[in-house]
Amino acid sequence: LYQSYECFYTRNLYTRIRDVFNQPIASVAGAKVHVMERLSDDFNWTFKFSGRKIPSINLGSYNYLGFAENKGPCSEQAIKSIEKYGVTTCSTRHELGNQQYMKELESLMAEYLNVEDCIAFGMGFATNALNIPALVGKVN
Repeated sequence: LYQSYECFYTRNLYTRIRDVFNQPIASVAGAKVHVMERLSDDFNWTFKFSGRKIPSINLGSYNYLGFAENKGPCSEQAIKSIEKYGVTTCSTRHELGNQQYMKELESLMAEYLNVEDCIAFGMGFATNALNIPALVGKVN
């Protein structure tokens, strides 16, 4: 029963609108991206690239602030920081230790938020999936 529903959904619903999903891009996933235009002549069963790249605003990734750009102020500062501090901020504190600037950042944030303490860590799916549940606990 479950398998037949999957087939029905894929064949009759998803395939008809799948041209709006999983859009390939031809640029860094920054604040703006170049979406590769795809065309289909068989109702989205197959796609062919037209060769056209459509400039678009990136609303589909964690990079909404443009930190993953490969040029500009964020990229330049990231290179300087890695040269100065190493890659410790790219890993957990358990693996590569804690840096003084992280303690300073957390103290500054706690003061700004007017709370006792604060913790800062890298963003991404694992942050949301693993760290937040560890901090929040069960709700009755």
